Amino acid sequence: MCRDQGAATALWYLARAVRVLIVCDFLFKYGSQQARSLVHAGHDVAILCRSHALEFGGHEHERDEVHDRLRDEGIRVLVLPGRVRSASAVPAMLGIRRALRRWRPDVVHVHENHDPRLLALTAGHRTVLTVHDPLGHPGAPELTRSENWAFRRWFHRADRFIVHGQA
Repeated sequence: MCRDQGAATALWYLARAVRVLIVCDFLFKYGSQQARSLVHAGHDVAILCRSHALEFGGHEHERDEVHDRLRDEGIRVLVLPGRVRSASAVPAMLGIRRALRRWRPDVVHVHENHDPRLLALTAGHRTVLTVHDPLGHPGAPELTRSENWAFRRWFHRADRFIVHGQA
């Protein structure tokens, strides 16, 4: 009897621990819960996020507490400092790129974002893109040209998609 090899290869990640890099900007709280779940399932997880605390109402101590809890659970936390166009972030970017090259994630799971630096740092890896709210929010500002460019690049690069939103 011939077995369906496609089904077996699609589930390769269930057979062993997988190195998963979660990439997020404004969806850090969501990404951190995902990271915890993956670690509890036996996977090796890192999270790459921006340094801002916007999701925490600007309260950096709250963001830092979440970073500390993630590290306590064995999750690597890689923080990209500065604004999108900040040249001062270049040394940190080089360090993050070296760390990722050494760690070699099996898959990069990206939560919708518009930061070209996150895109550049994760180039060359199998990518899953989660799109949150595919229809957008009424009254939300239009994406800038550079944000739209980065968002389109994530779409072109993604091997798989997950869509969050109303049906």
